[in-house]
Amino acid sequence: MYFDYAATTPVLKEIKDNAYQLLTKYENPSSLHIKSKEIKDEIELARDKIAAFLKTTSDHIFFTSGATESNNTAIKGFYFNNKEIKQHYFTSLIEHPSVIEPIEYLNCFSNFSSSYIPLEIILNPYELEKEVLFKSPTFASFMMANNETGTIFPIKEIASVLTKHGTYLHVDATQAIGKINIDVQELDVDALSFSGHKIFAPKGIGVLYLKDPSSVAPLIHGGGQEKGLRCGTENVFNILALKIAINYFTTHFTEIQTHYKKCRSRFLAKLNTTGIEYILNETNGLVNILSIRFPMKGDALADILNFKYNTMISVGSACSSNKNEKKLSHALKNSGLMDHEIQKTTRISFGLETSLTDIDNLVKNINNVLAVYH
Repeated sequence: MYFDYAATTPVLKEIKDNAYQLLTKYENPSSLHIKSKEIKDEIELARDKIAAFLKTTSDHIFFTSGATESNNTAIKGFYFNNKEIKQHYFTSLIEHPSVIEPIEYLNCFSNFSSSYIPLEIILNPYELEKEVLFKSPTFASFMMANNETGTIFPIKEIASVLTKHGTYLHVDATQAIGKINIDVQELDVDALSFSGHKIFAPKGIGVLYLKDPSSVAPLIHGGGQEKGLRCGTENVFNILALKIAINYFTTHFTEIQTHYKKCRSRFLAKLNTTGIEYILNETNGLVNILSIRFPMKGDALADILNFKYNTMISVGSACSSNKNEKKLSHALKNSGLMDHEIQKTTRISFGLETSLTDIDNLVKNINNVLAVYH
């Protein structure tokens, strides 16, 4: 049983059913053949669909290989497009590494500096404005929702503060996409990133929204694709697959949210009736993610569930697990948790294929593990 949808999601049945047809569209969209022109038109229809989902127009949508590339393009691209002036960036220490590490990389340039803004300040527009007035940031990057805790950032309020003072705002919406209704014009953000594999599309496709496409310099040169912002032959299969996923979420958005709420309610109710001790790290976050502490080490619980019960949960971000060094989650640490609390934390996340029976079995398995090993 799979409860790690925050890490990645299985590909939609609708995509798998059309996979062969999509894979036969092998012509290069940049060629002059009739078939190539047809594929190019399909890519543009996909761009239109994604633009409509974000409440914008296709001129502002660019395809990438994923949110990591989209984040890097926004963060580094803004700097290189304005490298003649002194730059100061704002971000937080609960961001994804694909935001933190590009900013750390830019710190090697003499006219660049950055500040990590504490979570309690980001969540308080009055306090955030005092930081902006004090440090005059040119650029800020904040996630819409945290990938480990599910914490939702008040992006509209953050944007109103930053826009008033001329700060460019990039938002990493990778975990929020498909769970929060995103209107980029209402939010008034300058850039926004997400990955397809978080919403049941294949891995290897991402999107970067830019209010002003000329606001960032390209990181990849050669070929002129994506209006020169992201050169390289288009990933036709993944782009068209993402269109199918976006179309599915456009059509079924309300019922998907209802399903996630039912999963969450069932899980917490079952924990309560079973008498399992637990503490939620976040009570008002994304509806499909639970950052939760049980009375044993989180990694031990996850390992036993995996190997003994074929039940998959997580202890944090899948990306951070690729690091060689064993470190406590930076997101949890900077959310205010103590080390011993982080060590007991697990992440349980639900998806479209999660059934109520699966949830009942998950609780039963957790109870069995705790009864033996706690």
